[in-house]
Amino acid sequence: MAGQHVVEMRRVLRGLGRGKGFEWSTEPAPVAALTVLHQALTNALAQVSAQLSAVASIPAPACTVCGTVMTPDLARNEWHCPGCGTTFPAVMVR
Repeated sequence: MAGQHVVEMRRVLRGLGRGKGFEWSTEPAPVAALTVLHQALTNALAQVSAQLSAVASIPAPACTVCGTVMTPDLARNEWHCPGCGTTFPAVMVR
């Protein structure tokens, strides 16, 4: 689902003097820029989906402290135990 984002292009119109910043113009992104952004995001989604499916195919280990099945924390690259809160580094086997 798309959010409320609007892609715009910003361009410097002129300088306001030394140390005073710039005057900017904001305009809708042209079709060419949106096409490049679309392709980059499509490629990124494919990479993330591939990594997620690779991680999902690895069986979750049991916690060595309490024995509960651990869950992956993809943001931190760790295994997290919902039972006791212990975390272990995720080791990817290739």
